[in-house]
Amino acid sequence: MVLGLTNKELYRENTDIKISKAQDTFAMHVYPWKKKDPHANEYRKWNLNDVDFSKEITNILYARRIALREQNKKEAKYLREDLNELGVVVRDQDGHQHVRRGN
Repeated sequence: MVLGLTNKELYRENTDIKISKAQDTFAMHVYPWKKKDPHANEYRKWNLNDVDFSKEITNILYARRIALREQNKKEAKYLREDLNELGVVVRDQDGHQHVRRGN
């Protein structure tokens, strides 16, 4: 995962690039490198009764939950990207969505 200056997720994909090569490239461009998500403690498990998000975000999270349950990875990815545009970072853990504000 690559985060921007406002902690918004800029990129998240699996890659065959070696970690050492990515670290060297970041260092060459004077970008910080963290082995773990520096915001890991900010995530919380999302549920349908969560009142901290707008109706729009809640609807996208619900649609994403359905896509994950149906193992529709492509749809879940697109919905994650939509959430990111709305300032919500989501990660999947133990079959649940964990969310945090991204900016």
